Amino acid sequence: MAAALTLAITPLFWYFSIITELYVPACAFLSGMILFLLLWRQTGKWPWLAASALLGGLSLGVHSSVALAAPGVLVYLAVTTLIPFRGTSPRPLPKRERGQTWLAAVGGALLGVGLAFAAFLALDASNPDAGYYHATVQPALSVWGMTEADFDLPLQRLRFLYAARQFNYAMFSNSAEIMPFTFGIYRDVVNMVFAPFSLALMGLGLVGLFFPRWREGLLLLTGWGVGMVFITNYNIFDVVVFFVPTFIFLALWIGTGLGTLMQVIAAGVKRLRLEKWAVPAAALLGVVVLGLTVQYWVGMAVETWEAKAVVFMRGTEFEEYPYPLDDPQAPHAEAQGLVEAVEEDAIVFMGWDLLFPCYFVAHVEEGRTGMDFHETYPQEGVTEIAESTAAYIEANLLTRPVYFLERPSGTIIRRYEITVVNRDGIMLYQVVRAKP
Repeated sequence: MAAALTLAITPLFWYFSIITELYVPACAFLSGMILFLLLWRQTGKWPWLAASALLGGLSLGVHSSVALAAPGVLVYLAVTTLIPFRGTSPRPLPKRERGQTWLAAVGGALLGVGLAFAAFLALDASNPDAGYYHATVQPALSVWGMTEADFDLPLQRLRFLYAARQFNYAMFSNSAEIMPFTFGIYRDVVNMVFAPFSLALMGLGLVGLFFPRWREGLLLLTGWGVGMVFITNYNIFDVVVFFVPTFIFLALWIGTGLGTLMQVIAAGVKRLRLEKWAVPAAALLGVVVLGLTVQYWVGMAVETWEAKAVVFMRGTEFEEYPYPLDDPQAPHAEAQGLVEAVEEDAIVFMGWDLLFPCYFVAHVEEGRTGMDFHETYPQEGVTEIAESTAAYIEANLLTRPVYFLERPSGTIIRRYEITVVNRDGIMLYQVVRAKP
């Protein structure tokens, strides 16, 4: 099982590197967590379980999608420690080790959560201007019915983040309509990402694993299923990127299916009284399938490069998500032009896609840390600046230039006089003064 995991996941990490943000490290944490868990069952050594739980706890500081595997892990630990084994494989768990098992699992998870929390406190104490809170949340607090007093303490900011206050609107809003629609997208993506023979192996692995090792089958199916329940109820335009961590489970089923097929070939050769050819025949099958897999991935890489678009996003509204492959330097060039067009202490409101490139150019590359960039409309469906944003503008208007990259709309912005300025071909909307 551990070998199948390593074999199946290796090519995925290269492919997922096309997707930025946190999905690549999320895959790394999830696969490491499952690998260590299976090594614990194979060896019976509790440090592997503690390491798996540690990664699970740490993953809370990476991406919440990894936490969706927790129910599957808990179910796996429960059936492994509480339900008697029949047969000799995998190794039955002696009663004296059950307490040690749960102690290792809980202790490792608590240590991981503690380290993630400590890392959050360290980052929060530095209060970076280029962070999510300052750039997106703080100026627009009134959109969520909050004030500065509600966002003053680290635990308040942590609660905002993990309660997903900005994205609550998209969660479990209309399951009857959203679930089948999103699952249809998922099915199409899987068909594009995985070769037909991989899909066949996936099905074989999913079904075949339940016969010799139903506990491991339950672990993977529950981990994937819980994740899919959440994802298919998450009504957000770029939901496709949330599919990426679930591919770890699909890859495991492919590897398990290949292992099952190799065992069947080996057993068939033995029945023909050709025992000495059993292992070579199974190994040859593995090499052929692995070669076809590599060929498929390389072909997809070439196709992606030639099309200048991620294959499973082609033809969708986020084909160039997060940045265009046909001109990778375009976001940096656009951000650089904007940074050079405004004053050293400017405040600029813009869309999310250019927000952090501007911070990178201004603060990191040019050392112009007096600039602030903010997302204009951070809440989906709200196309008017917040009252707290207006208060923030008024507090700085007399001492700092304030710009919008796109013309702002709504009744609140009508309180101000706005003029259009052209800075080296870049059109900006400057807030000049408050109207009497």
